[in-house]
Amino acid sequence: MGELPKISESEPENMKEIWKRSPITAEQIAIYLSDSSEWSDQAVR
Repeated sequence: MGELPKISESEPENMKEIWKRSPITAEQIAIYLSDSSEWSDQAVR
């Protein structure tokens, strides 16, 4: 089995917030993450 990909430190925190708000659309995720972080809309998508 190959090596698992590395994720950023912010990714697990963002996923916790998304799971709390589930069900949530992709558009809502993009808005939430671009508003709550320094990520641009393009980075979120």
